[in-house]
Amino acid sequence: MKNEAELISWSVRLILKSVIVSAKCAAACRSRFLTEVFVPSADELLKEVALLRQKVAELEGLISIFRSQLEAKSERRHLTIKERLSVMWHMEFFGIPRCRAKEYCGICSSTIYCWLQGIRHTTTSTSPANKTSEEIVKLVWEIAQKNSGWGKLRIAHQLGLLNILIAASTIR
Repeated sequence: MKNEAELISWSVRLILKSVIVSAKCAAACRSRFLTEVFVPSADELLKEVALLRQKVAELEGLISIFRSQLEAKSERRHLTIKERLSVMWHMEFFGIPRCRAKEYCGICSSTIYCWLQGIRHTTTSTSPANKTSEEIVKLVWEIAQKNSGWGKLRIAHQLGLLNILIAASTIR
């Protein structure tokens, strides 16, 4: 019995040693392969460094947001304006979707939508959004008066060449 137990323990040790040695050998082969095959150019290295710096900046911002939340004394506290702006800036700059705000910033997406609701309802313009601006109306009248043979479709096409997209029915 004792010999069998010793034999089993020695075999287990040998199996573990062989796994460790094979892993080391595989790692050495992998690193040698990567250094031989993947030799990036200077431009690729600069691009990768820029991307990594951007990711570091994103993570540093998120860490500062989490630290401010951890330092809070109560569970349901209101974020300061500076913290709100920081959260919104990071979400927009790094392209974090609002539905994943809880995952990234620890803030419910409904809270983000409440913040945005206050921004969206304040309009400084008194004219409706679907009304054609006065400058475009003046431009259309000038074109129509100087080119009396042109129709609404041709005027719309000419304005389209100037990157002013307007429908022929609007010109009518």
